[in-house]
Amino acid sequence: MTILLKTESITKDFGEHKGAFDIDIELKSGEITGFIGPNGAGKTTTMLMIAGFIAPDSGVIKILESNITVQNIYNVMPKIGFLPGEISFDKNLTAKQIFKNNQSLLQIECSSKWMELSKYLDLNINKKFEELSLGNRKKVGIVNTLMHEPKILILDEPSSGLDPLIQQKLFKLLNDAKEKGSAILLSSHVLSQVQTICDNIIMIKNGNIVIKDTKENILNQSLKVFRIEKINSVYVEELEKNRKIEKWEQHSNEILLYTKDAEGVVKYLTSKEIYSFYIDKPNLEDTFLKEYEINNNNTQL
Repeated sequence: MTILLKTESITKDFGEHKGAFDIDIELKSGEITGFIGPNGAGKTTTMLMIAGFIAPDSGVIKILESNITVQNIYNVMPKIGFLPGEISFDKNLTAKQIFKNNQSLLQIECSSKWMELSKYLDLNINKKFEELSLGNRKKVGIVNTLMHEPKILILDEPSSGLDPLIQQKLFKLLNDAKEKGSAILLSSHVLSQVQTICDNIIMIKNGNIVIKDTKENILNQSLKVFRIEKINSVYVEELEKNRKIEKWEQHSNEILLYTKDAEGVVKYLTSKEIYSFYIDKPNLEDTFLKEYEINNNNTQL
């Protein structure tokens, strides 16, 4: 896979521990990378730097091996599609006028594409922007971002404000772009969506990247949760003593065992002729909340 975009230690320091610091990211063709973290973690700042809308204080951004600056951003605009978290256009312009203006700015003939996308997303392109609902304004932003079929997509909370049907259509569009070789960076607080659609995960907190790996590796390294209806407390204590489990919880008639050594726990339980248990499938939300808790001491968002 080709690296389409790479950042090398880019930093934007707003003071008082706010900003994004020493960010190293690689976006490869045919991959979707989820960008997650709590509010104020530095996601939007990072995306604005990558998209060329704010200049980093230090570090380098490369698109197809070319260094990018605010001054030369117009040279690479046709290669980038950026969707901000909050969609804002001239309230008196229709969606059609917005798309025509963007087409002129990009100097790319793509009227057939924005008409196709508008129809697919059920967007009335003849309404003024101020007349559109929140969801339809988001559709305008999506069409404006995808209409020139850029190789790099930077999407800040792309599904917010969309109804479930349109969300599914959006994910189809993103998967289609991925199949055609685009590199996609997608931020979202809906971790179930990130887990479904993304190949890689980057987690940022307090302006610093704390996790960066493939989704598969992250989930494989996550704590596994065993749910058992009945078990002697002596067995739980022995598992804990032998460091087979990280912790355990009692929930009404159910005991939850948290472990990194699922195989070891299975062997132990079956050796005690305990077979009535099941293992939860690891999910990104559990991993995120655990990481947030670990890194939350003496920090400022």
